[in-house]
Amino acid sequence: MGYDLEEKLKTIIASCGEIDVESISGEADLITEYGLSSINIIQIIVEIESVFGIVIDDENLFEDRFSTYQGLVDIIKDRLNES
Repeated sequence: MGYDLEEKLKTIIASCGEIDVESISGEADLITEYGLSSINIIQIIVEIESVFGIVIDDENLFEDRFSTYQGLVDIIKDRLNES
């Protein structure tokens, strides 16, 4: 599911922030590099929960991992492994 997960996540991020899918990668900060707002980040999290069938606890929203594409990939993988 690794590649599929990453492509789905890129699509989610791109649709929430009007970003070119091909430009999304690695440790780039979603807010500073791609110009996303905190509202965009919340939209991304809601979509992640819906698409991947996971729940992200509110207290986890303040983790640094939420600020990068790779961080989100890691969070999704962690939650899927907990299921």
